[in-house]
Amino acid sequence: MGMIDVLQHDLSDFDLDWCGEVKGMYSRTFKKDQVDWLSVYEVLGQPAAPLAREIAEELRLLGRGMRMEGVEMAEQAYQKLQGLGTTQLLVDALERLREIGSEVNVGQ
Repeated sequence: MGMIDVLQHDLSDFDLDWCGEVKGMYSRTFKKDQVDWLSVYEVLGQPAAPLAREIAEELRLLGRGMRMEGVEMAEQAYQKLQGLGTTQLLVDALERLREIGSEVNVGQ
C-alpha cells in the first residue's frame, strides 16, 4: 500500500519503505544534496522549504513510531501530515508525474 493510501485511510497497512522514500524526496527539496533535487522539487509542486522540512520531519516521526510501536508518536505524526494537506500534495505530485510521462511518450 502506497503512502497516499495510508494517508487516505489508516496506518494498518503502513509500509516503512514508502515512508522513507517520500521523506527522502521532501528532504532533497530543501537539502539540495542530490543531483535530482530540482526534478523532485518540481514534481512535488515546488514546496516552500519550511513546509518540505515539516513534512519530512513528520514522516520521520511516523516511520519511527511505526517501527518502534510508538502508537502515540505515529498517530500524532499522521494527524499532523493530514493537517498539512500531505495527501493532496502527493496526489498532485503523482498527476505531475503522469503528465511528464505522457509528454515523454508523445515525443517518441
